[in-house]
Amino acid sequence: MYRKRMREALAEARAYRDPLEEAKLPRQLKDKNKEAMVAKGGKTIVIDKSDLPVYMAKGWQLAEETINEMNAVNYARKLSSYAVKRGGIDKTSFMKIANSMASANNDTDIKRIGKQVDDMDTEPRDLVKGSIAIHMGPKTFEKMFGDRLTASDIKQYRRMTPSDLAEETITEFKRMSVFIPDPFKRAAAIRDISRFGGGTGFKIDVGSKTIKVDGKGKDLNKFAIDLKNFYGAEIKAESVEELEEKFTIGDYKRLEADNQHDIAAKKLVDMFGTPEDKKEIDAINKRHNKTGYITGPDFKKRTQIVNKYFSKLMPWV
Repeated sequence: MYRKRMREALAEARAYRDPLEEAKLPRQLKDKNKEAMVAKGGKTIVIDKSDLPVYMAKGWQLAEETINEMNAVNYARKLSSYAVKRGGIDKTSFMKIANSMASANNDTDIKRIGKQVDDMDTEPRDLVKGSIAIHMGPKTFEKMFGDRLTASDIKQYRRMTPSDLAEETITEFKRMSVFIPDPFKRAAAIRDISRFGGGTGFKIDVGSKTIKVDGKGKDLNKFAIDLKNFYGAEIKAESVEELEEKFTIGDYKRLEADNQHDIAAKKLVDMFGTPEDKKEIDAINKRHNKTGYITGPDFKKRTQIVNKYFSKLMPWV
């Protein structure tokens, strides 16, 4: 006679694992002393360590030694974009490196690319090595070129690397506004953002021009960098204080109408400008306040700086 209770029967059913079905599942790494995880062509499997030489001979690599493919693809995209815009006579060489980086997935590929870079002429070689250092990191750099990077090396590479090839420098923030100029990329991003945000608890508001994302206390840094890399998004990070008092294009126009051009320029450049441009505007305003008027050269310089950033106000109307 069957004497099990329903609760016991259900628990037993849930715990049962069909050996035939289980055999179809990927093998899991259980003993690092006897097993190894290897990767090739985007596929990762677990094998017996005794079989490792055979797999290595066939082009497999230890999974721990594979590179960060997302970093490599993002760097390849950035380098190819730089090649198209400013590559000049070195455009072909830059594109070859970019194509190699886009398909790299293990240390062998990385070392081969390092040889390609070392064979370049001095100026483009230094530019590529510097940008690889800041994008791919010291470990990949050492594997590629055999040289260890110091903190001072990284600082020097950051100074010499053009802004087109510099890494993203978005700092930690919890809220942001996203503007994507391309309508097709914007539509794709909205779908992805809505799908991604639903699983994180983010609050997402899609407007006619901007997409507002509230991380609800979570850092949006990595999310923002992905949006910039994949959709060409313009990101405006917001703090709680910024949400309470924003500087919009309307505010800028009102200050100009009130003949407060110095204040309008400072607010604009403080929001979007480089440290150098902020210092320049402060110096111009200081001279203006001291003499009571702005000189021709200062007026021209201020206008040039304002024109660099004025369009950034447009999406945030």
